[in-house]
Amino acid sequence: MSFLFPLGLLGLIGIPVIIIIYIIKNRYTEQTVSSTYIWTLSERFLKNKRPISKLKGLISLLLQLAAVFFISIAVAHPVFKVKNAAKEYCFVLDCTASMAIDTGNGTRFEVGKQQIADMINGAADGSTFTLIQIGVTTRTIYERFPNKEKAIEILEGVEQSDITSNTLSAWALAKDYFDQNSSTEVYLVTDTAYETENVTLVNVATEVDNFAITTANYATIGEKLRFQGKAISYQNDAELEFNLYLDDVEITDYELQVETLGILVTKDNLALTAGVEKDFFLELPQKDFVTAKIEIKNQDSLDKDNVYMLYNVSQEHNYSAIVISETPFFIKSVIATVSDASVYCIKPEEYDESVHGHGYDLYVFDGYSPSTLPRDGSIWFFDIRENIPNSGFTIQDEIELGEASQITYRISNSSEYRKFTQGTVGSNIFIGRYVKYGIYANGFTTILTYEGDPVVFTGLNGYGNRQVTFAFNLHDSDMPMQADWLILAKNFISYSFPEVIETSNYVCGDELNINVLSSCKSIKVEAPSGEVTYLDTNEAFASTPLTEVGEYKISVLLGDQMKEFRVFSSLPPQEGQVIPNVYESFLLEGEKTENYIDGKFDKLWIIIAIIGVIFVADWIIYCYEQYQLQ
Repeated sequence: MSFLFPLGLLGLIGIPVIIIIYIIKNRYTEQTVSSTYIWTLSERFLKNKRPISKLKGLISLLLQLAAVFFISIAVAHPVFKVKNAAKEYCFVLDCTASMAIDTGNGTRFEVGKQQIADMINGAADGSTFTLIQIGVTTRTIYERFPNKEKAIEILEGVEQSDITSNTLSAWALAKDYFDQNSSTEVYLVTDTAYETENVTLVNVATEVDNFAITTANYATIGEKLRFQGKAISYQNDAELEFNLYLDDVEITDYELQVETLGILVTKDNLALTAGVEKDFFLELPQKDFVTAKIEIKNQDSLDKDNVYMLYNVSQEHNYSAIVISETPFFIKSVIATVSDASVYCIKPEEYDESVHGHGYDLYVFDGYSPSTLPRDGSIWFFDIRENIPNSGFTIQDEIELGEASQITYRISNSSEYRKFTQGTVGSNIFIGRYVKYGIYANGFTTILTYEGDPVVFTGLNGYGNRQVTFAFNLHDSDMPMQADWLILAKNFISYSFPEVIETSNYVCGDELNINVLSSCKSIKVEAPSGEVTYLDTNEAFASTPLTEVGEYKISVLLGDQMKEFRVFSSLPPQEGQVIPNVYESFLLEGEKTENYIDGKFDKLWIIIAIIGVIFVADWIIYCYEQYQLQ
């Protein structure tokens, strides 16, 4: 036995103090009273009462001594060790999206947490508790924690995620605890039937109905606007009805169609066979919209996969380009061909270099070297023969080839290179001369070379703007006549005129990729929960993980103009599965032992109850004595 607060035993000094007081106290006081009063009092005692017993006084003394003793012991808080009575518990809690399915008695996640709390409450005192969470990240919430109440309190604060995840990281953590102590009781609380070894599986899955829209998109077909998607009923056959909203206004004049043997057939509702994904089409007269929402009317056990949202953001991507050239025909034609940008052409002497930006999204300098670079747009250079500050390259030499010579694609497996050369056919491109550049800026990607010298390369200049450089005069080459010219120009346009948001539909757990335009000053991302994140705008691309199901709002400050974009993060389809099949194991190899840890017994309430009984008994005796003296 040990004491948490040994100084509390100093209270035992009160025992001899009470005994001394009991011995020396004067039980009688001398008072002068009339003989008539004494006679009357004696009559009452003789007729009705017995004399006070000395034993009662002794009992009172013993009770007071016991009270002091137990109060001192209670303050010292004794702890008794109980050999091999406690265990080390390790709980692995599945916090993935499917745990949000409603069981009728709360969600699976809530049921799972309650089962863990019950096991913690029922564990022997002295046990320790480890909680591992499988969610956005797999992490240990607490480790070998001895306090039951605090462990349950922290457990209640654990939140469920909207993503899918496997148990590999959790398995590694649990295995480490088991390797350290093979007596560890490991519990996997999940809704999936894993194959286990040395692990107790707590499966909280129940059979309930769940429907889902797994994917959707839209297209214009003639005079019709068609929304098409896939729906599934995971557990039972079902007939689904849909709601369609355009910009928050419910549309009632659409036709629901399904494809049967290659023929579109109009339906009142969508008939689904359990576990079989089926295509559906919502068709209506063509209408403009910004936001479209498709919603399943039927009620089920999980509402996060009953809604799918689509966005039309094309109106946000209107660009302009200016070509500074004596002969802008080829350049203007290709930009107009491969993009919807507005193209303006001026001669070099008309360009005002004193202005850092003229409000264009793309500046093309053809054979003209500005003394300063514009800072508000992307830049294309053709045949630049003078050094330009912050351009990222220097002029080393001008090479005259004497005859038409072929330039070749650089061989590279980098993702940037593949993006710029995507779709090219390897056309034979010949040039007669080129400028040899020395590249000193980091992050440039070489596309075409001549004997190792870069003749077409891309990257960010000193102001962080996207830049494409051609080391030769376009008119002195056959490049405009080759098939690859249009393909390369289209890829370069996509690089120079990036859409802020290239796609508006993601699956929860994906990375949201945002192109940082030259004039971008800030990017704010607001999650469905309202949590706000500001992204770094110093690189060409910014990204953030999507960890919630629902609509994300992206606010991009371009110059002095704020543009708003939205993307939808849908529930991972596999997380809607009501009864997931076994798809991996949770095996802790090794021999399970029962060398449990020492428990403890420190039920302070028992001592307090004894103290209460003592005080009640002492009070009863005191009241009885007072009654006898009446």
